[in-house]
Amino acid sequence: MKKFKVLLACCLALFMLILAVCLSSNDSTSEPTQAIAPDILYAQAVDPLRAAESLSYTIKSTQTISLGNQDFTYTSQQKLNIENPGLETMRSSMVETLDYGTFSVALTEYYENGSGYLEIGENAFTAPITAEVFTQRYAPVVCIDPTLYQEIQIVSIEDGIGINFSKPTGAEQWALPSGTVFTDASGYAVLDESGALRESVYTITYTAGTATIAKRTEIVISDQCQVLSPEEPNTYKPIDCFDAPRMLEQACGYLVQAENVKSSAETVIDCQTFLIHRTQKSDLTLRGSGEDFNALLDIQINQINQSRGGEVTQFCQTEAFENGKYTISLNGDPATKNKAIDAAAMKEYCQDVLIGNILLPSHIFGATAEETDTTMILTFHPSDALAEAICSKICNTLYSDGELLHALSSDYSTQSTQYVLILDKYTGLLQSFSSQYSASHTIESIVYQLESKTEQTYQYTETSGQ
Repeated sequence: MKKFKVLLACCLALFMLILAVCLSSNDSTSEPTQAIAPDILYAQAVDPLRAAESLSYTIKSTQTISLGNQDFTYTSQQKLNIENPGLETMRSSMVETLDYGTFSVALTEYYENGSGYLEIGENAFTAPITAEVFTQRYAPVVCIDPTLYQEIQIVSIEDGIGINFSKPTGAEQWALPSGTVFTDASGYAVLDESGALRESVYTITYTAGTATIAKRTEIVISDQCQVLSPEEPNTYKPIDCFDAPRMLEQACGYLVQAENVKSSAETVIDCQTFLIHRTQKSDLTLRGSGEDFNALLDIQINQINQSRGGEVTQFCQTEAFENGKYTISLNGDPATKNKAIDAAAMKEYCQDVLIGNILLPSHIFGATAEETDTTMILTFHPSDALAEAICSKICNTLYSDGELLHALSSDYSTQSTQYVLILDKYTGLLQSFSSQYSASHTIESIVYQLESKTEQTYQYTETSGQ
């Protein structure tokens, strides 16, 4: 009987052991995805994209530059298609809508055969550019590197899997300009039910000098890739710097947004035909917005006419908008009010003072760029049409007749016309602008020079009104 009890106990113990092993085996296979580390899951999702022969995705970007107590923002939506990425045979096209507050720009870009093609508004340009440089200008389809994050967590979402990337050890290389200081970042990726990457979001904050820059980039991947080609590529105007027209529009877009800015401009005209030397200086201070909008514009003109015995003409004008009221004073006389001019009209007028001297994309005939440690110097060579417009404007200013010198001349030629913009390299904000025009008119076999120079500077400060 004793031996029987011992045998029964042994059989019972063996049965419990077998049952425990079976249950343990069932538990280990009940949730197989939990056994996959999130970084490995992400790697499996992005590997096919790295090897893809074609890519199609939308890039939605929002950037805010905080400088003092004012912000400069833009939002962009780009639809990018690429065939044979990374190869010499690469072709690409991109359609973009770009908004700087109320200032909007429509762009289309193409790449093929070692050249970039840019359509900005109704203007078309082309420049030599490598496939690598062309694509590096966009956020990559795989925009998150999991090795840069200390915490990676899987999040349950409907119809897929979410992956959070937090506690970064550094910035994504594509998102941080050289020379800036990284502050913080985060990432988020969405995988569909099959484990393929569907969407990514990357946010980053960094500083550049006294400016703080925050940017959010969202990438949505598409299945269909359709690369477009430029129509009549031979009609695109050749320039040396592919992004120069884009940077020009960006600088103007930020100036239109400015709520606290000081601008000083000086234009000097020398006309040998009638021995006239004219200088016009203007100082604009603009601050605030809405009901707190204030502006002050001082204009001083000094003109010497040697053909009239050294006659000197001087003129000064002060326009102010303060506490919702517009006033104007001429040559030191008491200021008078004009109730018809409200804040919106005055602001539009001031914005024209800020950007009115800058050429339009339609006037660009050539463009180069030079980079320093802190600035981007853009040099534009304008069209003949703009040179003619400058000559006409000078004649209107001096003689109230835009065609006077042409009417008196038997010959006319333009020696040089040039526009130079100096931008902050990291923010794109315009620091200074200059233009130079030189031409000659032949009147009764004598050659007379006509020259004009303009220089304008910009200062963005939170106390620009003081």
